[in-house]
Amino acid sequence: MASEKTPLLKNEEGNEDIINSRVPYYWSERWKLAYILFIGTMAHLSLRTNLSVSIVCMVNQTNSSNTYLHNQSISRSDEGTLNWDITTQTGLLSAYFYGYLILQIPGGWLSSKFGPRKVIGIGIMLAGFVTLLTPLAASQNVICVYIIRVIAGLCGGVVYPSIYTLWGRWAPPLEASLFIAVTGIGCYMGTIVTFSMTGVLCNSDFLNGWPSVYYITGGFAVLWSILWILAVTDGPELSKRISAVERDYILKSLNNRNPQTETSIPWLAILMCPATWACSVCNFCSNWLDNSLLTCMPTFMHDVLQYDIKSNGFLSCLPVVLEGVAAFFVCYIADKLRQKKILSTISTRRLFQLTAYIGAAGFLMGTGYISKEQRTLAVVFLSISTAFNGFSMAGYSSNLLDFAPRYAGIICSFSNFIGGFPGMIAPLVAGALTPHKSQEEWRNVFYLGGCIALLSAVLYIMLARSDIQPWAAKNIEIIIENPHSVIKVPIDDKSVNVSTHDYEQQR
Repeated sequence: MASEKTPLLKNEEGNEDIINSRVPYYWSERWKLAYILFIGTMAHLSLRTNLSVSIVCMVNQTNSSNTYLHNQSISRSDEGTLNWDITTQTGLLSAYFYGYLILQIPGGWLSSKFGPRKVIGIGIMLAGFVTLLTPLAASQNVICVYIIRVIAGLCGGVVYPSIYTLWGRWAPPLEASLFIAVTGIGCYMGTIVTFSMTGVLCNSDFLNGWPSVYYITGGFAVLWSILWILAVTDGPELSKRISAVERDYILKSLNNRNPQTETSIPWLAILMCPATWACSVCNFCSNWLDNSLLTCMPTFMHDVLQYDIKSNGFLSCLPVVLEGVAAFFVCYIADKLRQKKILSTISTRRLFQLTAYIGAAGFLMGTGYISKEQRTLAVVFLSISTAFNGFSMAGYSSNLLDFAPRYAGIICSFSNFIGGFPGMIAPLVAGALTPHKSQEEWRNVFYLGGCIALLSAVLYIMLARSDIQPWAAKNIEIIIENPHSVIKVPIDDKSVNVSTHDYEQQR
């Protein structure tokens, strides 16, 4: 791809570094890593969301206390064989996140200790393997399914912190938002494919209907993880395929730090940093919105809007399509705003995060007033609300790499730990607020999500930071190269803000 698309670094004389004229872009090793991660996060999210739609056709709705509207025509695939009541169903939808939470913070540490490549690969491989066992577990006892979902969550819990550790080693700061977007879009695509595929498979005889959902998603995850372990390295300095020009560009843009030499983690400084909590609050909010919409949406569309399972699967994925598209374009715009110095990094993050939550809250709360006779409009409102939530990818999601890039995986693990609670809580709250599955009850669910979004927007504006924090800059050496010499300049706590000022302006 044309080299001029690579963001330019400046040398010590303020001139464009000659290295940038020869750095590849879309076919570079860092972008190949992004493409592989895109597929990997697809596999990861398919393991998380496959139960959300398939549970509708797994359960015998006639015998279940999860009573659907009596005038809803239920096809053969809607009428499952498993006698799980509403409490059991909501518990199963939450079970993944119990395991997911437990290994969030250890996941960041594991990726720093053993390398993100191994942690991501093994995590997705094991999650895929236990997913393959779901149909067998369901035929035995519901407790077995709980155990399967918790184990899958445990394995999945290490993935996202490790991804941030990996991008902390591979992503030049001026390209970070777009790499985060590509990775995140894989999550959206995994949800889209799973939602769409599940509705079709439940109505088919392929591998006995709904069990095929788990065979396909689990098998795909195992195959991808093998490819991942064979093809990826933990950093550009370890890659045998990367060009010297690209390797030097990445290392120079990251101030030539070597994150693999970390010996200690400043846990207290991380926990006391306002920016850590700004990102964590938004992580909680975005996951609440996603879980309220994506995990519970198939039930809402079935109960209130009265869509059948096949239409339900396709329509439930529409909001995710818009969220993924929005995330990619806003991250592209965010990087351009920073590269052209139109906005500073912190202004960019605040702009997109505020827009995300105001827009998401408005359309989400509006959905509660739309009747089933206008169900197409309801799908449009839900889709727009979810699309606005996608703006967060250029907000707090990218901000995780701004203020402490060398500890990005650790900070992400804490943020995801906080953000993992909605996965357990949101389905239970939605179930508690909608005992009769009426539109008025669902309106309360949407209002709660909107209020959480608005409060999170205010807190993010107050707490967010983008400057590299002093505790994250200790012992870094910037290597300044010129045709005549190589000079190593150590940065201490006192001088870090001055020495990173010009660099921050580029970001």
